[in-house]
Amino acid sequence: MESLIVFTNYHFAYKAEKLLLAEGIKLQLIPTPEALHNMCGLCILCAQADLAKILTILEEAHITHSGLYTYDRAAKKCTKLQADQM
Repeated sequence: MESLIVFTNYHFAYKAEKLLLAEGIKLQLIPTPEALHNMCGLCILCAQADLAKILTILEEAHITHSGLYTYDRAAKKCTKLQADQM
């Protein structure tokens, strides 16, 4: 299972991608899955193991997101993460 970070707009998605890649974090900038069609059109797909580090980096850079989800690619299922799951 992987994690999705959804952003409020394209600007934050691109800015986050650039910053996180510079930090050596493996990720993919992908179209937001259809299940989250009411969100920004881009999101970051990353390993769940990297999520805490990523969130710290984004917070320090004042880059906001609009949601965190687990993502099952095979089932194309997104599940919203709760604060105690991060």
